[in-house]
Amino acid sequence: MKQLGKQPDSVLARRTGRTIQEVVAERESRRLRLPTGPRRWTAREIRLLGRMNDYEVARRLRRKKREVQTQRRALGIAPFIPRAKFRMWTAAERRLLGTMPDRELARKLRRTAGSVRSQRSGLRIPNPATAEKYWTREHDKLLGTMPDKALARRLNRTPNAVKHRRMRLRIIRFPRKTRPWPPHERRLLGRLSDPEIARRLGITTKTVAYYREKFGIPGVGTAARRWTRAEEKLVGTRPDGEVAARLGRSVQVVRRRRFKLGLPIVRAPRPPHPRAWKPKEIALLGVLPDKEVARRTGRTVHAVLTRRLHLHIPKADSKLPRWTPAEEKLLGRVPDRELARQLGRPFHGVRSRRVKRRILIRPNHPWMPREDKLLGTKPDRELAPRLGRTVLALVCRRRKLRIPACLAKAGGRRG
Repeated sequence: MKQLGKQPDSVLARRTGRTIQEVVAERESRRLRLPTGPRRWTAREIRLLGRMNDYEVARRLRRKKREVQTQRRALGIAPFIPRAKFRMWTAAERRLLGTMPDRELARKLRRTAGSVRSQRSGLRIPNPATAEKYWTREHDKLLGTMPDKALARRLNRTPNAVKHRRMRLRIIRFPRKTRPWPPHERRLLGRLSDPEIARRLGITTKTVAYYREKFGIPGVGTAARRWTRAEEKLVGTRPDGEVAARLGRSVQVVRRRRFKLGLPIVRAPRPPHPRAWKPKEIALLGVLPDKEVARRTGRTVHAVLTRRLHLHIPKADSKLPRWTPAEEKLLGRVPDRELARQLGRPFHGVRSRRVKRRILIRPNHPWMPREDKLLGTKPDRELAPRLGRTVLALVCRRRKLRIPACLAKAGGRRG
């Protein structure tokens, strides 16, 4: 284990008598990287260049992709997938970048818009079509007086830019269609909620809210009721969630009010650092029920359950008996599924116990002549535990030697 990642996988596999795949799998499972220093290119490695893509060659040779590309270009070897035909940028074409929008320049130079955009970004030239324009007071006065799309066309801006500027200044958007408000409809404002008025009149809720605020009529509900001085004094002193629960308002309404008052955000205090588990508390895990352990240690049941599962400790009321020294000696000698079938335990429990004890599965050992003589003398299920092999291994070996199966005792059992 100490040699993993410090020696090449092939050298370690040859010294320990294991396969390279087994060494690589064990090293990757422990997240150990294999540092490879600069080494010369061999003739076998050079023959792979150009026969597959650079990423695959780098993965097989355990080299960096940039190193593979440099070596291939130095030897004049074409890539596995040749690059499409392209035209180099001239100095005259570069001077045109940023003087007009990308799409217009692409049509003029007969290039793609992506190529023009990539070349301009690489040279750090700003895009004239999306260059930032300063908002003047005259422009701000026009916000909310007409739809965002119409104002965007008038100011030569995008609709999203107009919308973000209007929302930043907290200006209500202009309704799409103006409509007269008769006296009998105006009496409904402030008496019913905005969604109810919108449903009755067949208009949107935002239109009702716009005209209600335009006429200076307070709304109905917790979100629309007026703020008192006592309530405004609480805003900004505690987190928005606590203030909303105390005042009976929503978190969004409290957040908007705090923005309007220009108060900074107050964050909730961080939870205390979890207490470390003491040896006395760990000794109670698996001996008492989780609820009792949580009551004695002053922790939550979820914390106790998580700690017990992390240490692979069974429940106190579990029907499975504790592991005996004789059972633990079988770990790694017999496959986990076969051992779970023999001991009457779940497969995950056997595997967790073996991983906790840091016991590796014994690699496949060659068949001995004395083992071959026992094949066919007894049923495979009875002979597998005796030889320390799986039933499938016995079946494959017996079929390879063309030895018939023993069904006498199995038939007697069935009968």
